[in-house]
Amino acid sequence: QKQRRQYREMKEGRPTQMTAKHIDLLNGLGFVWKVYEDNWHEMLDDLRKYKERHGDYLVPQKYGPNRQLGRWVTNQRQAYKHMLDGEKISSAIKERICLLNEIGFVWVVETSGKWYDMFEELKKYKETHGNCAVPVKCPSHKHLALWVQKQRRQYREMKEGRPTQMTAKHIDLLNGLGFVWKVYEDNWHEMLDDLRKYKERHGDYLVPQKYGPNRQLGRWVTNQRQAYKHMLDGEKISSAIKERICLLNEIGFVWVVETSGKWYDMFEELKKYKETHGNCAVPVKCPSHKHLALWVQKQRRQY
Repeated sequence: QKQRRQYREMKEGRPTQMTAKHIDLLNGLGFVWKVYEDNWHEMLDDLRKYKERHGDYLVPQKYGPNRQLGRWVTNQRQAYKHMLDGEKISSAIKERICLLNEIGFVWVVETSGKWYDMFEELKKYKETHGNCAVPVKCPSHKHLALWVQKQRRQYREMKEGRPTQMTAKHIDLLNGLGFVWKVYEDNWHEMLDDLRKYKERHGDYLVPQKYGPNRQLGRWVTNQRQAYKHMLDGEKISSAIKERICLLNEIGFVWVVETSGKWYDMFEELKKYKETHGNCAVPVKCPSHKHLALWVQKQRRQY
């Protein structure tokens, strides 16, 4: 131990009794200067093997086949926590944290027992309500609703290849309950089906904002047009929204809608023009009717 300490001091430029001759002699014996460093990489290899076997890095603290690995994993998380708390850590520890990040190591772990407690609570909720869609606005189930949201977020992170606490076992258990991972995505496609039915019934996609038979559809249509406008304005939108815009384009959705009242106002103005001039050929060069002439051109273009 003393030789290793003196060697480290020499490398750091501090006064030490270690000499080049002593180093050569010890090297000739195959002396290992950094025992912990070697052990650390051995444990990293053990962690990779654990992932191959179990599908995650959630090694129990008292992992039977390799208790040292369980303690080692706990130590890595503690070192990471010290870094987050602003404590000074060595460059070696920073390097190890980077290596663990590269393999997708999970730093913050929810205790297994707590997860299963919440899972049991979700099972009871489904028995009562028939689904796993726990509303956040329900005061009596707010904690469960937040947990459900957390599972969806962790699942999404896993799909994106980011570090997450989600495991294959948890996914299987939740799937067994009929858990819906993408609530909004499912709702969006349901609304698209409703929009198609509206077109079959009315001949267009001009759903009024306060459409009596399906008020949710009216709001949904407005939201799609707003998302499209954000895209035209150069705002950053997600790939999911771009995909939805493409789907709506495929069915001939109308993005810019002139309010019904304004259209009829212009129609009345055209009727008056015809009464006076005997036709609907409003000349664009006529200053007194320029606005009407542009509206007439627009009707032809839309036709």
